Amino acid sequence: MVKKAVFVVFIAILVGCGMLFPSAPPRFPQFGEYSIAGPGSYDLPQWSPDSRYLAFLERSRDPTLMIYDTETQSTWTVATNVSSTHVSWTPNGNLTYLKQRLNSTGLTLPVMLDLHQVDLKGEKDKIIATNLSDAGDFAWFSDGERIAILLTEPNSRTYYRDVYMLNTVTDTTDLLLEAEDVDLQTY
Repeated sequence: MVKKAVFVVFIAILVGCGMLFPSAPPRFPQFGEYSIAGPGSYDLPQWSPDSRYLAFLERSRDPTLMIYDTETQSTWTVATNVSSTHVSWTPNGNLTYLKQRLNSTGLTLPVMLDLHQVDLKGEKDKIIATNLSDAGDFAWFSDGERIAILLTEPNSRTYYRDVYMLNTVTDTTDLLLEAEDVDLQTY
């Protein structure tokens, strides 16, 4: 009984001193911070080319690509079941994201992804590149046609992603740099 009472007092002291459940760190009022989404898990925030919109992945359920409008302070869904690898704005203000697909055997290995493009409203979703093997991070060139992208050869045993140039008009990839050559061995 005494042990129980001492334990309760000890817990009360820890809670009272903020040691067990510390309070949130102080915010920065000079920045005018405010919440744009409720509780959840969010990744990969990306500003649009005009800095008006913020795209991000909401991961509390199947990864969902969301957009926040800084002028209207509204948030909406653009795409669902996206790969959590990466998203990117195109130079003309559309969004691109990766989505996993089953291979010809119905399995998920090797990981094959399609690159999708969708407009700001979440409409006109189209596949602009197919069968990308274990695709990773990517970035658009200003011409809106070419992408530098990390890919793995489907038959590779290293699983290191090499840097490729993907032309979305011709749907071709050209190796730019092998990961081993510059010790860029990402998993």
